Amino acid sequence: MKSRFYRFKHHFSYIEKWVIFNVVFLTISASSFAQTLTTAETSDRDSQHTQTHQKLLSLAENGDRDAQYNLGRIYLQGAGTHQDYQAARKWFMRAAEKDDAGAQYNLGNIYKNGLGIQQDCKQAYYWYKKAADRHYSPAEYALATLFSTGCGVQQNPYKATDWFLKAAQNGIPQAQYQIGYRYYNGTGIQRNRKKAYEWMEKAAKQDHFPALIFLKEHLNKELQTYRSP
Repeated sequence: MKSRFYRFKHHFSYIEKWVIFNVVFLTISASSFAQTLTTAETSDRDSQHTQTHQKLLSLAENGDRDAQYNLGRIYLQGAGTHQDYQAARKWFMRAAEKDDAGAQYNLGNIYKNGLGIQQDCKQAYYWYKKAADRHYSPAEYALATLFSTGCGVQQNPYKATDWFLKAAQNGIPQAQYQIGYRYYNGTGIQRNRKKAYEWMEKAAKQDHFPALIFLKEHLNKELQTYRSP
């Protein structure tokens, strides 16, 4: 799949689009270093952010899905601008309606967490499901948590386990931990200590701290049995 900046519309040159994309990325990822800048550096940075924001806004208003998604991220995080959940939801919605899985997932988060609006787990489920159906693994995990807690849907440990498994198979360490835990306790799946260890180990290899603790406390005594010929 082509990266997002390759799919910008053609009313900006290739170089301009590349610059916009990368400045957006740096704006979102580097905001924690703002306090180290001098006054002059801060002014230059703010000017660059303003220009980038205007170009990104122009692309978004002309229907570019990737620009709409990136504007949503910027407003959601307050990166280079004031945090604005309403604006974030607006731009995520536009991108989500064009089947952008990342935007659909972020909309789900906004509804699930009640960011700028009243919490609505049914809407969260709607958008998570759209993204999960496109095999977007963070949405698969989020959908599993809804079925696990009964937020917006009827609580169902079996459906929760099914979605946790999809996310686990796609490499989400939190989901791998959940599957390991469920195999260990027989929650929504047949109990299987060997598979519990295997999934916990996958999560632990990604430095998932709860999985590391679980292995230490529950499975260490069983490792030799499972690993023996």
